[in-house]
Amino acid sequence: MEATKVKVRVQLNIHGIVTVVSASGDGVRKSKVVKRLDIPVSESVFGGMAKAELSEAEKKEHQLVQQDLKMENAKEKNRTDVLIWHTLSFLDVMSTERVPISVILSFCHEVLILNQYHGFSMESEREGISYNLQQTEDWLYEDGVDESGDAYTEKLDLLIPLQNRYKEEEARARATRDLLDCITDYRMVVGSLPVSERDVVIDECKKAEQWLQEKLQQQNSFPKNADPILWSNEIKRKAEALDMYCYHTLVHSLHKAMI
Repeated sequence: MEATKVKVRVQLNIHGIVTVVSASGDGVRKSKVVKRLDIPVSESVFGGMAKAELSEAEKKEHQLVQQDLKMENAKEKNRTDVLIWHTLSFLDVMSTERVPISVILSFCHEVLILNQYHGFSMESEREGISYNLQQTEDWLYEDGVDESGDAYTEKLDLLIPLQNRYKEEEARARATRDLLDCITDYRMVVGSLPVSERDVVIDECKKAEQWLQEKLQQQNSFPKNADPILWSNEIKRKAEALDMYCYHTLVHSLHKAMI
């Protein structure tokens, strides 16, 4: 057995007593051999899906998304096809020689709507739209077979530019009724207000009514197949401004009466 060398540090105090301060091994320490081993680890989440199952589920989800996309595209394609038939049938001269009677009876509702569009288009527009419809019909069964739903929607937007005029006339009529109703309502409720505030509300209602009459006269002087000069949004803003002003006047008057 090999002897171990120890280094001891002692101290002698004033009373002649020796005390051990420290002790340490003397010499070079032997190094320890460390051996590293690779331990295989497998991932396992309790209640979760295995990697293969997750991959299969993602694949199935992708297939379902693609299936829904194809169905949506087919729906838009059919809608475009129907619109082409209806518009070609009734935008020009509604010729019964070109359109079978069965088609007219099957789509009578859409036919009525498209027939109403006729007054909102000029002759040059109808010729251009008919040409675009024919081109779109050819595209629909050639290059457009595998197109996305957005592509079909774009074609629909290009087919009937006069649709905006038709819808705008309806929206303008609704906005006109709303503004007139607003004017009537405030004229009826101002009877209890002081004279000065009542006159302010009546004056604002009168201004709004005169503005509407002048604008409608200008609009009615234009044909339906021209872009409108009076838009429904403009009438709505006028109604909102009148409502805000008159409502504020009423609230202010009631507040003064309560003080």
